[in-house]
Amino acid sequence: GEGGEKKVWDGYEVSSFYFQEHAGFSDTIEGAEFQLVYGEPTLTQHLYDLKFSVGPAAFFQVNVPACELMYAKVADLLNPTPGSIVLDICCGTGTIGLCAARRLKDLNCRIIGIEMVPEAVRNAKVNAGLNGITNEVEFHVGRAEDVLPKVLHELNSVSGKKPEVYAIVDPPRGGLHPDVLKLLRSNHDILRVVYVSCNPDSLVDNVVKMTVPSEDGRDPNNMDLVDNPFVPVRSVPVDMFPHTYHCEVIMRLDRDSIVEKPDMQSEEVKKMMKESVVQIAALQEEEGGKEENGEKEEGGVKDEEDPNEP
Repeated sequence: GEGGEKKVWDGYEVSSFYFQEHAGFSDTIEGAEFQLVYGEPTLTQHLYDLKFSVGPAAFFQVNVPACELMYAKVADLLNPTPGSIVLDICCGTGTIGLCAARRLKDLNCRIIGIEMVPEAVRNAKVNAGLNGITNEVEFHVGRAEDVLPKVLHELNSVSGKKPEVYAIVDPPRGGLHPDVLKLLRSNHDILRVVYVSCNPDSLVDNVVKMTVPSEDGRDPNNMDLVDNPFVPVRSVPVDMFPHTYHCEVIMRLDRDSIVEKPDMQSEEVKKMMKESVVQIAALQEEEGGKEENGEKEEGGVKDEEDPNEP
């Protein structure tokens, strides 16, 4: 508009308008150039007291209040030890990593973000500067399956001792690449993974590959290692899109070696097992009664004479 007048569409003020040309059929467009037709090149979004610059190709959650709750829960479930390394895999514009850095600042953790979209990584670095979080974070552009091995190798070579490593993963709907799953499963320095998922189907598929123990007790991707799979510890749903069937899920996965095993001889465990046996017996009895009643009803109908039959 002339004189700096803002554009308004259907009652909403338009901050930016981009044009992107694509000749194919797809719900995503990769590689096609963005042309800024009107407005600012980026949007500024807020989470907590942090500011985020978001470009047209970057991903940002649209439900801010629910997003803040979700990211707080991610940091709580991660619960890293002081001085540890936190990997932010599929980090996007750095929202989870930067929010975690701010929330975990007293623990002196190092956040390392990995993202395949170059513009998103540029935004992440800008966002770190905008919020004065530069010494605690770093971002790498590339596919996680390519960048992660290099990052983990550097972590082991720079420090005299292996640092404790925790990971946050927030993949697209298709889930994690098989090579990333193998790296997470077989790199035993990674003690905990907090998985943020927008697709329960890919979540289940990925979690199975990370948690099912091998039959021979050896790591399925490295026979030199004793198997040490992840164990699902806790799952938290987040209603990111109210009044729809979509639901985000946060799942915490710990290495089997650090999961506290229950004392099977304790009175508390014995009581729980006894209660479980009673509940299972009651359910079986209830199901048996239903089947018996069903058979009687079926038999009664079968034996009943058809009044219309000659």
